[in-house]
Amino acid sequence: MFRPPLLPLLLSGCLGLHAQVSLAANVSNTDKLVQQWLSLEQQSAALEQEWQQTEPLLQQRLQLLRAEKKQLQSLLAHKQQDAGSVEEKRAQLLETQNQLEQDQAKTQKQLAVLTQALAALQPQLPPPLAQQWQKEQSALNKTESSSQLQVALAQLSQLLEFDQRISVNEDTLKAPEGQQVVVKQLFLGASYAWFASQDGSFSGTGRSIDGRWQWSFNNTLPSQAILDAIAMFEKRRAADFIQLPIVLSATEPEGAAQ
Repeated sequence: MFRPPLLPLLLSGCLGLHAQVSLAANVSNTDKLVQQWLSLEQQSAALEQEWQQTEPLLQQRLQLLRAEKKQLQSLLAHKQQDAGSVEEKRAQLLETQNQLEQDQAKTQKQLAVLTQALAALQPQLPPPLAQQWQKEQSALNKTESSSQLQVALAQLSQLLEFDQRISVNEDTLKAPEGQQVVVKQLFLGASYAWFASQDGSFSGTGRSIDGRWQWSFNNTLPSQAILDAIAMFEKRRAADFIQLPIVLSATEPEGAAQ
């Protein structure tokens, strides 16, 4: 009986076994690769799904960040512009303040000159007007320039008003003989006046002499004409033409009243 050689059979069996082992190994590696691929696919799908859910939120946040950045840039630009505007306004205010201080200094100097001129003028005024000036001056707060100016303007206004009208006043004058005489005074503006006692026994004129208002008795003047003029002014007598003399000499013949 023929028997095949043992060595070839053994080799053939080994080769077959090796082929089976290699095939099994390949199948196992393939399964692992498939599992890895499936795992990667699942991870990729999960990541894609998560990105799809997260992307709108991220886009919205990005838009908010861009808007906030734009707003901050705008605020910064405005602050820089405002800083320049504030500095410009500050410079303008300083310039205005300096100008106001200069104007105030000029006004105070001019007011001082005006006040001195009015003080020098007051003794020359008719007594009723001088009394009005004294009332204005007594209410003056010397610490306030605005009050000084208001008083000065009020005094000038009173002078202008008094000088543009005829006015009547009653007062007591001291006659040259020393007795006190009640007289009615008729002012022609602020520069000249006549007076007469009610019984007509005293008469005279008033005006500024040597920088001071003075009453001068002059019984040569027509006292009745003066009284008639006063009566017409007070509407106690019908209007008529009356001539009153104006004495322009420096002194009065009968003497000055006090």
